[in-house]
Amino acid sequence: MATVLIVDDDSNSRLLVATLLEHAGHVVLEAEDGESALRVVAAHCPHLILVDLSMPRMSGVAFIRALRNDPKHSASAVALYTATADTGAMRDFLDAFDVLGAIPKPCEPVAFVQAVEFMLKAAAAGQR
Repeated sequence: MATVLIVDDDSNSRLLVATLLEHAGHVVLEAEDGESALRVVAAHCPHLILVDLSMPRMSGVAFIRALRNDPKHSASAVALYTATADTGAMRDFLDAFDVLGAIPKPCEPVAFVQAVEFMLKAAAAGQR
């Protein structure tokens, strides 16, 4: 069982992901933007953070930058859950900010849970 933080401004998306992950036996935390997510990370140190890129107040990109600049949480395992297209620029971003990978939105439920499980194992093994 792992603790997973979902950072997404879309409440329906958070509900879907939370339901899938809770059914798979994980503890789920939620934040609707990057600012809220920074507070949740500071309080709970989740095993994995799933981040949407497009959010108000503090985007997913700004959140990840802030997280990586925080010495206490800079090594946190982060993955994207986003509708943003997988481009060369996206892959460069993943590498530059030590992001485990990206799960496309939408994603089939079984494939989503499998991707999260794979990322949790990679994070636990320090393979970022």
